[in-house]
Amino acid sequence: MLTSVRGTLAPPSTVVPLLGVTPEMALVGLGVVLVVLLVGRVLLKMAWRLVLVALVVAAALYGFGVLSV
Repeated sequence: MLTSVRGTLAPPSTVVPLLGVTPEMALVGLGVVLVVLLVGRVLLKMAWRLVLVALVVAAALYGFGVLSV
């Protein structure tokens, strides 16, 4: 007959925290950092495109005499 052997490892939430950071907090923090870096890169690329589009539109309006400096 087969019997299951139960492990003695504690679940992550009961592990003694190192410097007050539990494994769950470390994973959440890492996820937040990765998302911020990804979103930041995308927003930076979008910001450059928006600036270029704004400059082109302003130059066109200035060229047509709609915008005067």
